Amino acid sequence: QAVQADSVPLAGRGAKPRRLLHASAGGRTVGACSYAATSPVMPAGTAKTGAGSTMVPEVKLPGALRMWNWSLVDRDGHRLLATANPDAQTYNGIAFYYQYMGFPYQALEARRQATQGDPLQYAYRNNLALALWHVGRVREAITAAEATLEFQPGTPSVLAELCVFNSFSGNVEQAKVYAGQLAALNTSLPAVSASDAHDRHQQVAIREVRKFVARGCEIEIALKTKQPAQVQTLLDGLNRFYASASDLGVSYARVGHMTEAMKLFSQAYERHEERLIWVRYDPATPRAVLQDPRWRALWRR
Repeated sequence: QAVQADSVPLAGRGAKPRRLLHASAGGRTVGACSYAATSPVMPAGTAKTGAGSTMVPEVKLPGALRMWNWSLVDRDGHRLLATANPDAQTYNGIAFYYQYMGFPYQALEARRQATQGDPLQYAYRNNLALALWHVGRVREAITAAEATLEFQPGTPSVLAELCVFNSFSGNVEQAKVYAGQLAALNTSLPAVSASDAHDRHQQVAIREVRKFVARGCEIEIALKTKQPAQVQTLLDGLNRFYASASDLGVSYARVGHMTEAMKLFSQAYERHEERLIWVRYDPATPRAVLQDPRWRALWRR
């Protein structure tokens, strides 16, 4: 009742808007569908809020991660770790640091701390669900994602996560329920005046993104219900404008097309995709990827 009465969106009392790391999600995608996650740190120069917290120097961790500036990542990550009396936002930043450094269990613990520190923060709950997914605790990830959806019903990224998690764990029928909800979202957009070009353009963009997210869900279900060649046809027809090369590489590897997978991983490397780091410990990554000499050579680079 308190949440419903609050006119401020579910971002936590006193919280400032967080930037989105598109296709990061503190999570990764299966079926080539991208999720979004809350940025690990506050805008530059912003003071932390929360009882007993201290000022944090200007931190540029999100940009450093995107640029693969590992010395800057190391510096700012240690600044976060050294924070006295860390609050929920600091723990969220620590979680991103551990996640991108390849320590998913430490990232999971930091996600828990962030959620406990700010239980009304929708994004922290969603990041926790994705962190559980990263360490292969899929059933717990489903429970956490369901709780997240209660905060913001109908959120496409969470519906897609639940579709993927359920399908991956073998509950295809429930995954299809979420797929249906995703498909229905594109029919529920309000009408836009023909003279309002800006709103019309924005609505077209929203539809395209939602179609892409729904297709990722469809592909994940297909991985459980169709032959590899049929799944590959779906992957070949995917709009790659929105796709992460890292995620697509995993999906192609799952249907046995290792040559295309390695090509996409190389593209992800050239683009400095943060998500390439997760491939090594993602539960959907086939073991054959990590054993492939081409992957090993790429990982050494």
